[in-house]
Amino acid sequence: MKLDHLLVMTDDLAGTEAFFRDLGNLTVGVRPPFPFPGSWLYADGQAVVHLAEARTSGASNYLRPADGASSTYIDHVAFTGGDHAAFLERLAKTGMEHFERQVPETGERQIFVTGPGGLKLEFIFR
Repeated sequence: MKLDHLLVMTDDLAGTEAFFRDLGNLTVGVRPPFPFPGSWLYADGQAVVHLAEARTSGASNYLRPADGASSTYIDHVAFTGGDHAAFLERLAKTGMEHFERQVPETGERQIFVTGPGGLKLEFIFR
């Protein structure tokens, strides 16, 4: 098995799309005609991030928590690879706050960014 995609429910569809597109260097691509607003973002020809509008009347029940369910969230999503310097340039253009650290022993660089609605992303450069 392998990770196929991530679904992010958002109240800020345009802002969340821009966040993934600009920082993750993803491309907006084809999305099936679901009966609710959303967007699919691609990396290497695969839709890896699916976005859906959190408040929509067209979404089926599987996109909404069951009545009385507690809120569940992902702490952060991590992406690997890419050009560290090019990423820092893209990040600087956005003006978004971030923090960077280096993993002891491995030397991996981690950059953490918080986007719309508190969504946290980690970008790992080996």
